[in-house]
Amino acid sequence: MVKCWLLLLFLAFLLPAASAVSSCHPDDLRALRGFAGNLSGGGILLRAAWSGASCCNWEGVGCDGASGRVTTLCLLGRGLAGPIPGASLAGLARLESLNLANNRLVALVETGPSVPARNRL
Repeated sequence: MVKCWLLLLFLAFLLPAASAVSSCHPDDLRALRGFAGNLSGGGILLRAAWSGASCCNWEGVGCDGASGRVTTLCLLGRGLAGPIPGASLAGLARLESLNLANNRLVALVETGPSVPARNRL
């Protein structure tokens, strides 16, 4: 009986720590959904794969184990196409590594008060 209580006590402390790592900071979740929401081509499949609120478990997304913040985004050659709104990926405050190579993405760069310019990435 004592062993069962010790196991329950151990799990009570272990499970909240494990779920915190796989959860997603609300700002990171908003940024990733904003990024994926404008994509076509492989972006449709990406949006389907990126479901739920645990973005640290999403394909191509890596997070810091302690903070749960997104630190890497690797979507190499996924057939992603479309615009990248500047504010979407800028919302990933702890992003250290970004790889979007071999896709057909277009950056929207502000050139004036309200006139966006398109630059091929």
